[in-house]
Amino acid sequence: KVYGRPPASSSDAAAHGRGASGRGSSGSNPQALTDWLQSLDGGRGSMLAYEDVLRQHFDGDLRRIAEARVGEPKLDGGVVSTVDPVFFEVISCEKLGHKIMLAKGIKRLAGSV
Repeated sequence: KVYGRPPASSSDAAAHGRGASGRGSSGSNPQALTDWLQSLDGGRGSMLAYEDVLRQHFDGDLRRIAEARVGEPKLDGGVVSTVDPVFFEVISCEKLGHKIMLAKGIKRLAGSV
């Protein structure tokens, strides 16, 4: 699987109906991504560090983020093993705690879409 796309330049974004921030002008609710990220860490805000990259590579679309789920946990991998490792690379997530929170959130997303 290839996730997302490389960040668009301002002119590319404008040509595709998005502002320079890369946020879509239609489709997903822009606040939904922010709310989801805040829910992962109980509102502390540490997960908001991934907001821009998730908007750039996934248009901030929670359905597209849910597609990173690859199945049930492996015996030795825990919940993190339920998410394609490429997802974590794409968003530059290296902290295990953040991977765990994202994996749990993606599991819930995948079950609701």
